[in-house]
Amino acid sequence: MPRVLSLLLVAASLCLSFPAHARDWFVRAGATGGDGSREKPFADPWMALERVEANDKVHVATGTYFGRLERGNWEIQFPGVQLLGGYDADFRERNPWKNSTELTWRKNSTNRPDVSLARVSTSTQRNTEGATIDGFLIDMQEYYEYVSESGNFDPKALMRNGAVDLAKGGILRNCLIVNSINAVRTSPGAVVENNIIVNSIFAAVISKGGGDHDVPVTIRDNTIAFVWATKAIAEGGTEGAGVDATNKAIVENNLIVHSDNHGAWVTVPAKVTLQGNAFWRNLYSNVTFYFEGKKSSLDDSDIGEAEDAGFAKAGGNVAVDPKLPFDTAWYEKFTRRTLVGKKFDAKAWDETRTAAGLSPASERVDVFAPAYPPKAVAALIAPKNTSLKQGARVKDLPVRFSSVAATGLAKAYKRVTLADLKDNAKGYDGKDVEVVVGAQGVANPDSGPAGTSRETHKAVNLVDAKNENRAVGWFKQGTSVERAIDAIPNYGSGPPRDLFVVRGTSRVRESYPKYGLVIDSIEPFVQETVASARPKGRDWFVRAGESGGDGSREKPFRDPFQAIEKAGRGDRILVAEGEYGGKLKSGKWVVDEKQYLALLGGWDRDFTKRDPWNTPSLLYWPPDSKTSPQGYLFEGNGDHTGLIVDGFVFDRKTLNTYDSDGFIDLNTSPDNEHIWVSSAETVIRNCTFINGAGAAIRMSNQVTFENNIVANVFTDAIRVTGGFGTRPAQVRNNTILFVWNRSRPHDGSTSSGSGVAIGGNTPVVVDGNVIQYVDNFAVRSSANLNEVALTNNSFFRNWAAFRSTLGTPPPTVDEKSMHLLTNLPFRKADGNVVTDGDFELEPAFYAAWFARTSQVTSRFTEEEWKAIAPPPAGGEPAKAGMGMALDWRKAAKLFPRNAQVKGARTMKLEGGNG
Repeated sequence: MPRVLSLLLVAASLCLSFPAHARDWFVRAGATGGDGSREKPFADPWMALERVEANDKVHVATGTYFGRLERGNWEIQFPGVQLLGGYDADFRERNPWKNSTELTWRKNSTNRPDVSLARVSTSTQRNTEGATIDGFLIDMQEYYEYVSESGNFDPKALMRNGAVDLAKGGILRNCLIVNSINAVRTSPGAVVENNIIVNSIFAAVISKGGGDHDVPVTIRDNTIAFVWATKAIAEGGTEGAGVDATNKAIVENNLIVHSDNHGAWVTVPAKVTLQGNAFWRNLYSNVTFYFEGKKSSLDDSDIGEAEDAGFAKAGGNVAVDPKLPFDTAWYEKFTRRTLVGKKFDAKAWDETRTAAGLSPASERVDVFAPAYPPKAVAALIAPKNTSLKQGARVKDLPVRFSSVAATGLAKAYKRVTLADLKDNAKGYDGKDVEVVVGAQGVANPDSGPAGTSRETHKAVNLVDAKNENRAVGWFKQGTSVERAIDAIPNYGSGPPRDLFVVRGTSRVRESYPKYGLVIDSIEPFVQETVASARPKGRDWFVRAGESGGDGSREKPFRDPFQAIEKAGRGDRILVAEGEYGGKLKSGKWVVDEKQYLALLGGWDRDFTKRDPWNTPSLLYWPPDSKTSPQGYLFEGNGDHTGLIVDGFVFDRKTLNTYDSDGFIDLNTSPDNEHIWVSSAETVIRNCTFINGAGAAIRMSNQVTFENNIVANVFTDAIRVTGGFGTRPAQVRNNTILFVWNRSRPHDGSTSSGSGVAIGGNTPVVVDGNVIQYVDNFAVRSSANLNEVALTNNSFFRNWAAFRSTLGTPPPTVDEKSMHLLTNLPFRKADGNVVTDGDFELEPAFYAAWFARTSQVTSRFTEEEWKAIAPPPAGGEPAKAGMGMALDWRKAAKLFPRNAQVKGARTMKLEGGNG
């Protein structure tokens, strides 16, 4: 069946026109199996943000949240969406200063934050005007490093992201932001109000961008404390400003204290309103600006003269001690810092300390942005100077949820084709129709039917399955339809790769094509693929040691190559146990332009019973061969539709060279795959692949690879490539053991060393496999994850269970974070576990793997390595190394002894049915 798109697209299968009434979504930490309702909340805000439409509200209960894949990133992508924290567990009260609702990154998580995003942001990719972040604690210290001896911020982290980015028209209010670099970045029209922002580096609020015609940024009623600079401290440098404004801005009623340079840095005062702010102990100035082309500033002595400095509007600014209840231990250390500037003498600092209940300073200390205790931030909402009106305050935040709007009558859509609409555009005008189409790139939303416009709608090109007819589809911005269509990859021209059921209203239009659709919904079109009937041919027989045979059961051929050359469409080749070297001992077998051929190995000598694991048929390059290595051992060339290769051992040991300790020499060992097949309906099953300096198999997405054993190979075990339609590859019930990375094992920094490697645009089902002892990734995918089903697999002692190469940084799931698989948009992902399959391994081989791998990774603890250590042996300890050759007969019996896992198993094959 063709690929099924991700849950994002499945969600669009509902009628997803722009909602008449915004929807409420609910989130509570620790919830499981939620649907986003108040009764069954989601477990994290990202789950709601993935489903919201314009103007929806996301209500988040008190707790700690880590984001998708525990990356610590959240992004609002539609206008008017409100992300509201500070609720109690029952959503009856909202008080962010009491009910701490923290957005953070899990320290030492497998996945680091996305370097292109702040902790929480409103998106620049769409219009997100009015999107609101309200009522959260954002503590950034887990994302940075601190020097353990002093507790100071480690400058190595100075290039990392900050806490909040606001696109045009974004809103940030009632939040507690602490320990951040460039805490809040804004864009024109943004609003930053009633927030407490503590312990920032470079700047607390940055207001930049836009032109004279843009709406100003509003920075109002915030408490800003401790803004650090790395240079020119107290000397008027560009760093260390509570507010850094270079565009149009309204800065009013803020409390800004303890900035290393400026309370506010204003480049062009004529663009800025500066009213009613309070300042205290800012080391260079309360406000620095350019007046008549010269750098000027106002400190405590003349802050009241701001109205004379050329601001758009100014007045009511004061310098006053707010008597904020800072954390005592932290503030005591801060006020002993060595760099206190020239504005305030030792007496002033002693007064500052005594006013805070501290004794006068004794020795000075070197201090740079040590982490401020996040639990102490909320206390700053209540200055002890009760006459002070500036800064953030507790506000009454009423709890209201919208009533669920009544569902309108469902439309009845008539199934038609684009050809039908083309032939009778006027007849279908205004009718509700359903078409099966592909989406092929962005269209111009202008000149659409009545009710659509560039301001409200986007457009997409729709084409039928053969790309013979096309139409334009219009859909409303801010809806799940928009999200779904935006998620569809653009594969270029030609017949569409993926088909969708699109429902909407057909409309006549003036420009070509003369018809189009106003889209209500979109969902993947799923159609079962029926395999062709397999033709029935004759049987050919092969038995090692024969000569002069004709391929009959009575006079078998001596090697499979003879039968392959003679066989025709639908024939079967039955191969008895034994060792086979190919034509002229070339170690090469090619099925060339032959369809529905079946090669069945593992027969006994009489061809009465088949057991590939106890009577194995070996295909290899004989050590006494006079030929050079021929690349793949087995290859499907041209159209080999319906090829079956069932019940063989493929061993490349004789093609490799080994050092005196028995470890492979990769410089002199050819790294070709054992087998390469690509045509539709090809099946590789019940085989064993061992001792490869490269991968076991290279296969297309049209191939089934099942119940095979792959052990001791390099780079990849199974390499799946795309480009052959939308039929998904089937990789199921295989055992994959010991996949080596040539040079950088167990660090996750290279793509080499993967169990199943999925190429781009490749639909794959990975089901029921046992994958153990892989140097890096049990499964690595470059495909869109809505192409991939990952189900019922077991993993053990791989550096990671899964990695997608799509993403920055690439999403990774290790054995300790398997729950994160559900965070990824797989076509399907369930039943995957971490458990030891329990294999009977050659002791010397396992000891060498353990000695090498346990020393090069920090992924597992010392106790976890001890738990799987080989039993002690007398004599010298095992040498560390990789690729020691496995015995092919033993390898064919590497079955898991743990009955709880799947993987390759023996099965009765009497009759040899393909």
